[in-house]
Amino acid sequence: MSRQIGSAVGVAVLVAPTPHTTLIGFDHARSVQAGAGPAAGIAPLALHSHRVP
Repeated sequence: MSRQIGSAVGVAVLVAPTPHTTLIGFDHARSVQAGAGPAAGIAPLALHSHRVP
């Protein structure tokens, strides 16, 4: 149930701030997610700690 609540809140946070119609808001949210996905994939590579033998 927490996933459903998190999903609903996440969509609301992305779509609500857009001053346009609903469909444009979803397009904006899709653009944000398209940028956030690769950023989330690259972030662990940047934070990778090097082990010293």
